[in-house]
Amino acid sequence: MRGFKQSMWLLAIVMLTGLWAVSPALAKEKPHYGGVLRVALAGDPPSLDMHQEQTFMVTIPMSTVYNTLVMFDPHEYPKIIGDLAQAWTVSSDGMTWTFTLEFITIWVILCLLR
Repeated sequence: MRGFKQSMWLLAIVMLTGLWAVSPALAKEKPHYGGVLRVALAGDPPSLDMHQEQTFMVTIPMSTVYNTLVMFDPHEYPKIIGDLAQAWTVSSDGMTWTFTLEFITIWVILCLLR
């Protein structure tokens, strides 16, 4: 039993020393922007059209490509937040939804329509 306690104390000291030495080194690292996102999938997606396909093999790699008007808040799940839409209103009968888009979205749409 005494040997076990000594081993645990030694392990705790080694771990604390390691954490103490590693944390300043990690704090000095700067984030690396850009690069290539590689995604491993279990199979081949039927197509790359997110509007046609509903499988995870399409939504996982293509979700970083498409924007939507609204999306689920990743930090407060059932809450819906705007993605391209800054705000939206719903008519009293629920049949008409009016979205206010961000300025950059309107600019991109106008450039594409030229």
